[in-house]
Amino acid sequence: MKKTHLTITASVVLLVLLSAFAFRPVSTYKDCRVVKGKVTSVFKGGDDVVVTLEGRKENYFIDKGLKKGLNLAKLKTGLEGKQVTIKYPDYRSMFTPDKSLKNIVTIEYSGKTIFSELK
Repeated sequence: MKKTHLTITASVVLLVLLSAFAFRPVSTYKDCRVVKGKVTSVFKGGDDVVVTLEGRKENYFIDKGLKKGLNLAKLKTGLEGKQVTIKYPDYRSMFTPDKSLKNIVTIEYSGKTIFSELK
């Protein structure tokens, strides 16, 4: 009985520690990967704004973008079919171990920053 309790407690502590390291904040552009491509779609995913690029299997998202005041309709008309540059952190999350979902730190179009988490 004590061994089971100890195993459960150790598992919970390990899960909490792994969760803390899975969501490292990005503090500079040098911490980011860069991808460039043509936007095929912009859509809502809960409170997130999700962007897909032509020829890429990953989806890129702006975490809570709609709550941050981004206008989905404007992003759709302004970005779909356009070449953009997306910067995102290169880390694995326990929720997407295959790295198929990338958190957008910055998205740029035609030399202008459309969104940035960095200040």
